[in-house]
Formats: sequence, C-alpha cells, structure tokens
Amino acid sequence: MTRQNSKQKPSGPLRLARMFDIGRVKLRAALADPAALRALDRAVAEPGQWWALVPEPGPVLRWVRLAGRGWPGVSKGRLVALGLGGETMVAELDAQSVGPPLRLPESCAGVYLWLPPHVRPPRGLAFWRLGTAWALARLALPQIHQSLRSPRAILSQAKQMRQRLLNGNWRSAKSRFLQGLLQREIYADWVSRHDTLSPQDRTLMARRVAAMPRPPLISVVMPVFNPPPDCLAQALASLRGQIYPHWELCAADDASDDPKVRAVLDKAAQDDPRVRVVHRPARGHISEASNSALAIVRGDYVALMDHDDILPPHALYLVAEEILAHPEADIIYSDEDKIDEQGLRFGAYFKPDWDPELFLGQNMISHLGVYRRGLLDEIGGFRRGLEGSQDYDLCLRALERSSDERVRHIPRVLYHWRAIASSTASGGQAKAYAFRRAHTALSQALARRGVAAQVEIGPNWGQYRVHYDPPDPLPTISLVAPLTDEGPEQTPPLAGLLQGLAPLTGAWDLEVIAVGPAHLLEQARAAGRGHPGVPLRLVEAAGSWPVLVNAAADLTQGSILGLVDPGLAPSGPAWLEEAAALLAMPGNGALGGFLLQPDGTVLQAGLTLRPGRVAAPVNHGDTLEQLSGFMRHTTRQRLSAVSGACLFTRREVFQRLGGLDQEGLARAYADVDYCLRLRREGLAVVWAPRVRLELAQAASGGPLAALLDPQGLGGLADEAALMERRWGKLLAADPYHNPNVAYGSMQQNPVAPRGARPWESGA
Repeated sequence: MTRQNSKQKPSGPLRLARMFDIGRVKLRAALADPAALRALDRAVAEPGQWWALVPEPGPVLRWVRLAGRGWPGVSKGRLVALGLGGETMVAELDAQSVGPPLRLPESCAGVYLWLPPHVRPPRGLAFWRLGTAWALARLALPQIHQSLRSPRAILSQAKQMRQRLLNGNWRSAKSRFLQGLLQREIYADWVSRHDTLSPQDRTLMARRVAAMPRPPLISVVMPVFNPPPDCLAQALASLRGQIYPHWELCAADDASDDPKVRAVLDKAAQDDPRVRVVHRPARGHISEASNSALAIVRGDYVALMDHDDILPPHALYLVAEEILAHPEADIIYSDEDKIDEQGLRFGAYFKPDWDPELFLGQNMISHLGVYRRGLLDEIGGFRRGLEGSQDYDLCLRALERSSDERVRHIPRVLYHWRAIASSTASGGQAKAYAFRRAHTALSQALARRGVAAQVEIGPNWGQYRVHYDPPDPLPTISLVAPLTDEGPEQTPPLAGLLQGLAPLTGAWDLEVIAVGPAHLLEQARAAGRGHPGVPLRLVEAAGSWPVLVNAAADLTQGSILGLVDPGLAPSGPAWLEEAAALLAMPGNGALGGFLLQPDGTVLQAGLTLRPGRVAAPVNHGDTLEQLSGFMRHTTRQRLSAVSGACLFTRREVFQRLGGLDQEGLARAYADVDYCLRLRREGLAVVWAPRVRLELAQAASGGPLAALLDPQGLGGLADEAALMERRWGKLLAADPYHNPNVAYGSMQQNPVAPRGARPWESGA
C-alpha cells in the first residue's frame, strides 16, 4: 500500500486542517499478495477472493468512512485493514454500505477487499477520508445526544471516565474511551445488519408459532425490588412484545419502597392476564423473592429475567424452537449483550456451546437462562445466603442433577442486560459481594462433587480460577521433541526447553526425548550439555512429524506424553503441574497451552475448526493487550483441538488410539485429527492459559508451520480433503466457537452469522 510516511507531525493551521480533513480517496484494485493472504485468513470463512486496494498517493489514511456509491453491485463482502503490529480492522459490506467511521490500524500495511467467488471489485472504489476530530465527533455525537436525555446517564458516564483516569494516565484513558466508542459503533452496525428483525422475519416466525403442535408454556420468573419504574415498564413491554405468545410472567415484588413499582406491576397484571404478581409483605432479598415467583409457575420451562432488562421480540420464540427440537433439554442459554440508559446496545458476549470447564471460570450461562421446571423443583430453587450469585449457584446445583448433553446453547443475542450505575453490567465494583458469594458457591459445588481443588477470584470481575490438586504421587512425564528441520545456528534446538525444565527436575520424574536425523541430534546433544540435570534421550529417525512422534512415543516411559516443539521455552514453573492435574481429571484426554512469539504477540491460543482450512490458530498475531472476549483468553476452557506444538495426553490413551496418522496426514493436521478422535471417544480437549510457552526460534517444520503457512508446504490439499471426508460436519460447526465470530478469534467483534435461521425453514 503506497502512502506517505512522514515522522514529523504537522503543527498549527495545517494540523488543525488534518484533524477535520474530509475528502474522497480513490482506490484501485489488484490481486492480493499471497503473503498477505495468510494474515487475512481468519477475517473471512467463506471461499472467495481477495483484492488489494491501493489508494493514489496522498495524505496518510487514519480514519475512513466507506462511500456508499463506491460499491455498486457488491451484495456481500468484507473490507480488512492490517497493521504491522498485528492489529486488524474488519468492516462488512453490501450494496448500500456506508458504515460507521473506521480507524485504520497504526502503520497500516494494506487495505483488502474480500468478495465471493466470481465477483470482481466494482469500479470507482473510494473512501471518504476523515480527520481525527471529525471521526470522533461522528462516533461521540449520537451517544452525547442520547445522554442529554438522561441526567443520570451523564453522571454515570462522568464517574466512569473519572475511574479510568484514576486507574491510568490520560493517554491510556483516552485510548480505552476511543476503543469503547469504536466497539459500540461496530456492534451497532452489526446489529442493524444481522440482528434486526424485518417484517418478513416477524411474519415467518408467527407462522412457525402457529404451526407448533404443542407450544410449550414458558414461565418468566422476575424478582423485583426498587427498579427505576421506567426500566421496569420497558422490561414488561419487551415481554408483551414477544412474537411467541405462550408465556407467563411470574413476578415477585420484594416489598419495594417505591410505590410506583407496585403501580407498574399491578397495571401490567390488569392489562394482560399472562402477568401474575406476588407482593411479598417483607423483604427477603433476591433468593427468597425468586422462590416466591417460582411458587406460582405453571409452565414446564422457567426463564430467568431481571427486573430492568430487555428481551428482544424473538427471544422466547427461539427458546420454544429449541425446546421442541430438543425436548430432552434441561438447561438452555443464549448469547447476550448490554443496553445502556439511552437504549443503546453494546458489549455482546458471543458464547461457545456448553463448556463445563469454562463454566467453572465464569458464569457463561447467565442470560438468557432457561430451566426445566422439574429440575428446579428437584434442587429446591434458589438458596439463601448467596444473593448476588444466586443464579450461578442455582446452575451449579442443577448441573449436578443433569448432564452435558442436556444443556443447549442458542447462538443468538436474546437478552439485553441493563447497564446502570447499581448494576454488575456496568462494572463488578457495583456489587463486589456478588463475586465473593460466587466463590463460595463454586467452592461448595466442587466439594459436593468430591473434587480436590482450591478456588480463587480471578484478575477480572466475574472470573474464577479452579486449581485442581495434582495427583499424589506425581506422574512421570515424557516430553517428545521432534526435530524436523534446522533452526538458526545461534540457537540450538531444545536450548530454551531444557533451560525451563532444569529447575523442575528435583520435583518431577521427567525425560526429554529428542527424535530426528543425526545432524540435528548433534545440535540437541550440544544443548543438553548445558543442562546435564535434565534427562535427555536421543532417538535417530527419519520421516515426517507424525512419524517422528510415533517412533518416540513407542519408547517413552512416562504415564503422560507431552509433544513440544523444540523451539519453545516454558514461561514459569506451573505448566507441568497444570498438565498433570488436568489429565488426572476423569474425562480429559488432551491439554494444550498458550504459545507466544518472541515479540510478545500471540502465536496461538488453541485452534478453531473451520471448513476448507481444517483449523485456524486462535488469536494469532494479537498482542496480549488486544485480547478481550469476556476473559476467555485467561480462563481455562475446552476446545475442539490444540496444536501438536504443545499437546499433553495420557500415554495409554495415545497408544490405544493408534498414535498419530502418519500415512494420510504426514504433512499436516495429524494433531487436529488426534484431538477429534479423542472427542469421538468422549474425552475432552482442554486449553489452559497457565501452560504458557514462548517461541525461542522460528519453527520451520511441524504443526506450527502447517497452520501458519500452509501454502509454504505445498498447499496441503490432499490432507485437507482427507480431513473434510473424516470430520466435515465438525469442521463446519465447531461447538466451541460461536458462529457470529470470525474463525481463529476469541474477540467479540462479530461477523455475518453462519448459523441457520430456523424461521426460514418450512413451517
């Protein structure tokens, strides 16, 4: 991408002009460079083609806005800008695309356009170039306009900005504020494109409801205590606006002090017989109020709703569809977002399908949570003493009477969580006691299940860490390091790995097996001389990465087998303890970790399955500061696969499954295939952020090279085709990756949904 790159900033009138600069920038399209395609890979899932957009020489592009007239004939596409530091900007396009102001990454390395197959870029491509001040005004003015309608909102935002300033300097506070505005604009654009019902959608949904043979009655349980009356009225209005009519509201007023609250509830009950209200004579707090509401439930399924939140019109309809499609379901949950005091949506949480490991680190069910009434009756409803985290405790106990197969996820935003000053949606500081009680609920749940573990509150609000006790005695561990290619001469293979293991040899019974050709084994031997306390065995073998792994695995003695890229070095002492403890847990088959590059950016945080390309490394190229995704990058969780560059498994399981496929998957994907075979056996693949390793040298062979540069290994078409034949359905629908999020990312900036729209199927 050709552009001026002056290091000197303009000053005076020129700088002011740049701040407000508005002008049209013409672009020309050329086929994208193959090297750039690897970085663009995760931005788009569907097959298509990439075009590089090169502007005419002119001022540096910082902020842009898509020109609607520049995209005639484009019914579908994406615009992606890449920064040299790994930062990525993604914008969705269509024939009417205008979109919000977009901030190009610093040191922008290129702007690229993705189009479906056989579609050429239209003529007259153009941006509107925006100055910084103008772009910020475009972002901030709508929010300011809404805020002026609510003095309470202005005060809340002022408090939030003050807190940002107290937590850091002005520059970081400004950056976070700007990033928040951008995320809101991007999400608002996504909502308007993909999460706003059309009249046709509503008609089709109504037809589906009318055709339901036995529509279930869904009882919405709502404890009420002193909400702002207007927020309560909006919550009730969102229920009355449901497309699905077969619901009842069971509300329990917990002796609210505000008489307007009672008036709003009584009027709603008078206007709609589906609204039933219990007025408690004395305050008992949220658990008792919720139980009072549960006592009058008549439906077979119970949906939990707070007294000031909002349900979108299709929420209960999609819940009913899920119940009819899966009548065995005990618990159903959906994606969610937040809604501020001006009615603007933000902060979406696009969740994976049911993940019991992730649930122990955060309440991923939360909203919209729906339970079979019989299950709630069986566990006795809500417990006193855990107010603030009563729903987390409820779900922990319900899961003990259910099973993983009976928990269902609807990958659509079906709940808008009200973010006001007194709500945990606006920040955990509002109700810090809630997280202390969640800690109690989680500790008690583990004790009931007979799991030896300690629980601590995580570094972020709403996050918890479960530390399983390692087995006693500690297992023996065999680490296999396949030497598939030469690394840089100044860094012998295994040097970083052996250095990280040296302090652990006193506590652990371990061995390192280096396997490869003779000339590479000599380099490994040299590295071993520097750390004589680490048991190192050299096995001469030739062949592909799976061949080397299988050859070494047959010679191992440890009960745990660890596959480690010879260019990786462990960061910290906790990784072996985490691996041993997790593999001792029943049901776990493999474990992977957090791999970082020498510059501190993410090499991979697990793998995402995807059609056509088999798998994508999660968050590759992101910095740790850029990671978000509701704390998933700092929370242990299940994934469909982890990279063989760092993969721990039990040796007896590895041998029982026949090791890696060294015939059909000699060049790539043997690690992914092994993980999927584990899952077929009912064993989980866990990703643990405490297992953290850093890349000490470039890996030019093995699973890392196959994932990061498949074109460099000849395209891997045969291996990809074999994986499609074996695992096509799984590759197309990874249960641990939300279909609203780009492949290879845990971030929450959404893309066009890949999921089915049930209302469009035949009635």
